[in-house]
Amino acid sequence: MAQYALVDEPSPGPLAEFAVRPFWILVGLMLAGAWLAFPWFVFNAHAVGSPSKNREIGLAVAYFGVATFAAMCAVLLGEAGLPTSVVRYLLLMVVAIKAAAALGVATLQSRSIDLFEDVGGTVGHPVAILAGGWLLKGLILPEPTDSVRQVVLAVLQ
Repeated sequence: MAQYALVDEPSPGPLAEFAVRPFWILVGLMLAGAWLAFPWFVFNAHAVGSPSKNREIGLAVAYFGVATFAAMCAVLLGEAGLPTSVVRYLLLMVVAIKAAAALGVATLQSRSIDLFEDVGGTVGHPVAILAGGWLLKGLILPEPTDSVRQVVLAVLQ
């Protein structure tokens, strides 16, 4: 029998039993923050063996780079004398970048997950991870007291 491989077909790894639907990772982004969601997207891409995993990882890494730059600009402009209301709108841009990057990764990943399920793979329901992330959020992301912590909080939250 001839061996063949489809380019779009996921090649699940040993951690495939821990794969989840990207919807749950988006819920994790809302409940816990980017510190949980984007590494989880990367883990999920490797677990399922997503054919677009390089793009998914690239989007996750790009989010942290672009969001950090945007948050630093907002804080620096705030220290330069820009009104607080303007700085808040600039930090809102970080939230928009986060949502766009997460939705982009989830869209790419949902194709692989759907195909993974079609060929017999199963995905989990990560209620425990979501609850744990929500509970740990307060410990990992304390309230900002200075500009640097405000940048870090804006990016990771």
